[in-house]
Parts: sequence; structure tokens; C-alpha cells
Amino acid sequence: MKRNLLLFFAMFLCAFVNAQEGGGTTFTYVEDKDNMTTWGTKQAETYDVAIKLADSYFVGKTITAISVPVVSSSKVTDYSIWLSKKLTLKSVSGKKVNSPDIQTVSVTPENDMIQITLAEPYTITEDGVFVGYSFKVTGTSSVSNYPVIVGLGKKAGAFYIHTSQTYSTSWSDRSQTYERVSAIEVTLQGGERANAATISEMEDACVKVGEAGFVDVAIANHGSNAISSVGYSYTLDGKTYTKDYELSEPIAAEFGKSVWVSLPLDAFDFKGEYEMTLSLDKVNGETNEEPSSMTGKLGIYSILAKHVPLVEEFTGLWCGYCPIAYVGLKEMSKLYPDDFIAVAYHYNDVMEIIDSSNWPLSVSGFPTSYLDRSKIVDVYSGNDSKNVFGFDKVWKSEFGKFAMGVVSAEANWNENKPTQIDVKATMQFAQNISKANYGVSFVLVADGLTGTDANWWQTNYYGGDVTYKDSRGMEDFYNGGPYVKGLVFDHVAIAGSYLAGISGSVPSTIEEAKEYTYSYSFDISTINKAVIQDTDKLHVVAVLVDRDANTVVNCCRTHIGKTSSGIEAAVANDAEVISEMYYDATGRAVSNPGNGIYLKKQVLKNGTTTTTKVVIK
Repeated sequence: MKRNLLLFFAMFLCAFVNAQEGGGTTFTYVEDKDNMTTWGTKQAETYDVAIKLADSYFVGKTITAISVPVVSSSKVTDYSIWLSKKLTLKSVSGKKVNSPDIQTVSVTPENDMIQITLAEPYTITEDGVFVGYSFKVTGTSSVSNYPVIVGLGKKAGAFYIHTSQTYSTSWSDRSQTYERVSAIEVTLQGGERANAATISEMEDACVKVGEAGFVDVAIANHGSNAISSVGYSYTLDGKTYTKDYELSEPIAAEFGKSVWVSLPLDAFDFKGEYEMTLSLDKVNGETNEEPSSMTGKLGIYSILAKHVPLVEEFTGLWCGYCPIAYVGLKEMSKLYPDDFIAVAYHYNDVMEIIDSSNWPLSVSGFPTSYLDRSKIVDVYSGNDSKNVFGFDKVWKSEFGKFAMGVVSAEANWNENKPTQIDVKATMQFAQNISKANYGVSFVLVADGLTGTDANWWQTNYYGGDVTYKDSRGMEDFYNGGPYVKGLVFDHVAIAGSYLAGISGSVPSTIEEAKEYTYSYSFDISTINKAVIQDTDKLHVVAVLVDRDANTVVNCCRTHIGKTSSGIEAAVANDAEVISEMYYDATGRAVSNPGNGIYLKKQVLKNGTTTTTKVVIK
């Protein structure tokens, strides 16, 4: 499947070049043709897919050709390309069927592409036009389950969907929901501009008082020339500032080609939050032929808190689908060893130390992953297709954004009690806040956990699954059997404070830039020794939480310093097991447990009693 997609991408790029050489300009909502994927309902049904051309730029231009990349499958048939003023449905034999009102042309794919040159070119009017295609899926397969080629992105009008079963009642634009755009490409002629650009998106900006900053904007090329420089102005608090900017790489001469750039802002000697209007005035040193402006927010603060995302993974060794999350965390740790922060909460296995009733979030299935407790994410694929590693793009889009508060922490072994870890968090905020409800929480995390007995075997549903044959990091699981042995687990939560933010740890009245501290301690002698394997591989994650929303404002990670002499011996002696008993699901003591799930009760030398769930296979 992956090899077929690579071939298709190469052909798609060739089709793009040929359209340019044939005259006119081309338009597609896809910005990154090297990072496209597939989408589908996994049902045998009829699909209708469309985009809308409604920008004022299109008015008066003529559509001369349309092309769409498609998947190669004998179970996907009956292609047609069509134009319509409106997206309408008519009833046929009790089903709602797409009814284009301009023209429809039946087409046959060639080299994984459907394309036509219109016998009757269509000139776009002020109310815009829908460009679409339809096809029928006659049966399910790994290819026909996902028959729609899409790019990544969220743009209004970029991904209208109607199907005969799954989305049968009406047309809907799914671009925002699925963060996808259709790969439909349209060739246009007439009224080309040479130097024209628009602002397609703009992020809110934050700068530190007295220091120059920048605002991130997406600049889209609407001209026939590549864009190497822009002139821009921005208005703030009644004053206008004018600047020029040279792009590190030109924006290609493709209509709608959009590139994110960081446009410099001046240093300001005042603080506050303002509306800022940014205008693109020049392109390549010439007057912009399509003047464009956008208004956003600019915050000027005495401290500039940068956001570090927190990933929280809920998993278990008994869960056959959880290896994909295990690999996702491993790959992120390789890519960003200093910045990536994750906490893995295990359920119903040897690493379940924090009971699920004390988790910061409830989950309905495994694996489940949250980003900053505000969004469920796939820590392997991100927004890419399920068998392609892409979570790094989602994480990077959040890393470094402005945050209202920042947290740092330090952790040390207590000199007088060798098994105690003392942690101190320091918080600062960018603004004065009254009636605040923030809190800090702490998680003790272990890396490098492993074991040889069956309790440490990872259940695996990916063995021999060809979908993942070439997927990054999945080799052990693709080549493995129903259980994979010898894995090493990182990011494992082995103890925690109140994880939704400790009440009173941050005052309700906050002064801008003032430091607030809070201290907490862990005693590892009370923790199941199975997860205290190497004290040098423990660290603490401090999380600044918005307690009202239970979302993460910021987080940090700190390793533990000032190790006391004799710490390993103290842990070993205190954690020595002097008795052990198993209990089945009815609470009956079992002296010789067979296969199944049990509660294991241990009494330690220091008098502590621990109870954990174990799976015996």
C-alpha cells in the first residue's frame, strides 16, 4: 500500500507540472503534496467529494481542466467528475443521490488519476462553484476502505462529503472535523496576476516587553510569480509600523501555495493585550495586486512563558492494540529526548501502581492518549494515516506556544530519610489574575522498566499485519507473536500527588511575574518494588493545571539530584518481601494460582502492605 502511494505521489506531481505547461494556473487545497494520505468510511457505498471555489480571486476565471488522484482497486468503480452551483440531493428509490446542476462527465482512471479537459469550459461567477467527483465502492479491502486521497489541513470549503450510507442525509464540509482537504486540482485560465499574495492564516502573537518578537502568518501565493519578498505593515494601539521581509525560500508560483513565515515585530516599551491588524502591501518589491489584511491579538508581557505539551498515555500489557502507543512514545523520545514529556498510566498489569480512580482523566478504552488533557490524540499517527508515524507534527504545533504560566522544578533525595524524594515547584504567570484556580501536581515516573516473567509480556495484535510491515518502529510487533517479550518501558507513572492540581498550591490572587513555590515529597519505600528497578532512572514531572477546566497550562521534568549514600541498600532492605498471597476475583485466597487475573498481596519488611493486580498466563 505504501509503495503504491509513493508511485501515486510521483504521478500527481507530474500531472501538476503538465497542467502548468499546458497554460493557465492550477489550484488545489493541498499544500504539502509530499505528505498526503487516504480517508474513507470502510463501507461499500457511493462517495461524493467536492471543494468550493468561492474566493473573489476566482470570479471571471474559466475552469478548463480537472484532475483527481485516486487509489488503485478493482473494488472502486464508476468515476465521474462534475461541476455544480449548489450541492443538492434528490431522492431516487428512497435514497438521496447527488444531483449536480452544471455538468457531469464519466471518466476512467489512468495511472491512478482521473482527469478531464472540459469540452465546455466554465467561467466562475460571484457566487462561486463546487467542483467534485463521485465513485462507487463495491466491496471492502485494505485499499477500498480508504478510497479518498486527501492532504492535511483545515480550510473552509476544502472537503465536502456525501455518501450513500455513512453520510447519507446531507452534504457537509468535514475539513475542520477531520483536518483533511480534498486533493482535487483545477486548471484555471484568464486574469492572471504576476505579484499577488494574501494572508490565509495568522496566529496570535506574544512578545516580551522591551524585546523584538514575531508573528506567524501563512502567506498564500495568488500570482504567477514566485514570491521571494514581501512588504508589510501592522497597526497597533493607533500606530502603524512598516517593514520588509526576505523569505528564506521563495513561495512557488502555484496558486494557493501557502507557507508559514515568522514576520518580525518591533520592541515595545509598554505592556498589555491589543488587537493588531497586519497588511501585505508589497510582493517582490511591487505593489501587491491582491491587497490583503487580517486582524489578530498581540500580547506584550513582562515574562514570556513557552508551552511544553504533556502527553498522558493510558495503557496495559494485556491490551493487544497498545503496542502502537508504546512505539509512539519511543519514537518521540528518540526525536526529542530533552523536550518530550509523557506519563504512562498502566491498568491491570504489573506496572499499575496508581489506581485508575486516582487518574487525572477517565478513559473508555485502551490505548487512549491525551495532549494537555484537552484533546484525545493518536501518539503514533497523529493526523496521518493510521500506519504512518506522524505524531511529531501534532506535538511540534503545540510546543513553544505562549502559555499564561510557566513551571520549573527541582527534586532531591532527602539527606535524613534515604527513601524520600523532596520536590519543589516554582511557578510564574504572565499577568495579574484575580480569582485564579490553578494548581500544581507531581508524578513520579520510572524509565527502563522490564521483566522476564509472563507478567511483563506485551499482548500483540500486530503480528503479521501487513498494514504495519514497513511502519516506523513497529518491527518487533509485526514480526512478533501474540506476546512480545523483553520490552523496556519508559514514562511509567509509579506515584502521584492529587493529579488534577493540588488545592492551595497556587494562590487565588496572582501577581504578574512573581514566583510562587510549592513543595511535595514521595517515599519510594511504599511503592511496589517491581517498579523501583533503578533509582537513577526515576524523574519527576511537575504539571501546572487549570483546575476549572482540568487542562494543562504547562509542565516540566526534573531528574533527582543529591543521591544519599546507601540509597540502594535502604530501598532493598525496606522493600524486602516477607510474605506473599494471591486472591482470585471472588476474594478467595489461592496458594498455587493458575492462568488468570489475581490480586497479589505482599507484606514488606518495613511493615508496609502492597496490593497489585497481576496477570498469570
